[in-house]
Amino acid sequence: MVRVSSQQAFLGSVGEMIDLNSQVLDTQAKISSGKEVLTAADDPLAASRISQLTQGISLREQYTKNLTTLEAALQAEESALNNIVASIQRVRELTVKAGNGSYSIEDRQSIAIELDQRLNELVALANTKDASGEYIFAGFQGDTIPFAEVQDGTYVYQGDEGQRFIKADESTNVARNDNGKRIFFEIESANNTVFTYANPLNTDQTSYISSGKVTDQEIYDAFYPEDMVITFNPETNIVPNGPNYTIVEKSTGKPVITDFAHVQGAQVTFNGASFTISGSPNPGDVFTVESSNKQDIFKTVKNLTDGLNSLADTPTDKAQLETLLNDTLINLDNALESVVETQSDVGGRLNVVDTSRDTQEEINLVNQTVLSGIRDLDYAEAVSQLSFQTFVLEATQSTFTRVSGLSLFNKL
Repeated sequence: MVRVSSQQAFLGSVGEMIDLNSQVLDTQAKISSGKEVLTAADDPLAASRISQLTQGISLREQYTKNLTTLEAALQAEESALNNIVASIQRVRELTVKAGNGSYSIEDRQSIAIELDQRLNELVALANTKDASGEYIFAGFQGDTIPFAEVQDGTYVYQGDEGQRFIKADESTNVARNDNGKRIFFEIESANNTVFTYANPLNTDQTSYISSGKVTDQEIYDAFYPEDMVITFNPETNIVPNGPNYTIVEKSTGKPVITDFAHVQGAQVTFNGASFTISGSPNPGDVFTVESSNKQDIFKTVKNLTDGLNSLADTPTDKAQLETLLNDTLINLDNALESVVETQSDVGGRLNVVDTSRDTQEEINLVNQTVLSGIRDLDYAEAVSQLSFQTFVLEATQSTFTRVSGLSLFNKL
């Protein structure tokens, strides 16, 4: 028979009360926090699952923020494109109006005034910023104004061909913008045209070549799609000495003209294309006149404005005006097609935003429900448990108090 000493009984009772008190404190802490699992020690498996669900909820919240940013950017682009369509349609109306045979030169020049205003409007819209202050149509170069006017009144694209994306969910990246070169510059032209540029390595960076234009379509079409390369020679190549250049066909190196004297700002015409070179390029500086079947919307409007301001009522000028108006209508329709196609793309992306947001909300709701089932406390059950634990603790304490006060002297 095992005998239990009074000291062992005492220590056992104290230990039991400590355990019971700890249980009461744990239950009180759960009620205070409203959580079933306070530490990983309470339930390691539940704690691990809670951590996973919490991370998942945080990720969904980040995706939702991304979608809000994406939606704002796309709505800004959609608004700009809508206004651009309206502006191009107005230019088209003015083009048709300018074809009225009864109009005088003054009438056409009056139309040209509004066309200038519409051109400025188009450029301003193409240089629109989104809510975050970034240029919508600049590609990756959100801090760079995409369209800038150059010396001859035409416009160059200063952005790039990139497209910025935002993560909508684990497997979906959605474009938040479109580059302006594709929308406004790479537009099919009614006729073959030219594109000019200076070599970025030229030693005289102040010299400039105009955008160029086709002055004789038939001659240029016969030369198309060949390009011309203009290289400045030593001044000693001509007598009297002075700036001069040689023009060759780009693909063959065949000379178009050699040692041609350069007159600053003078119009030069070869193979049906004309251009001007301003400044004083150094020997070795290179310029290119590149063939193209595309024309930007800004140049289309400017060419029309220039024609309405300059063409007279002679039979020859009237024929040129008719050709200009017909070509302009084709180019405007092609520009509209490019913009409307982009509108459709943006609309599709906005639909993705709506669908993704609904998906994120549904997943988040499921995660929140599961998390609540694992982590959140059943208050009714906890209060009942606390009441029972408190009762047991108090009963144990009462019994301990009575027993610990007993001794043989109480029996005398």
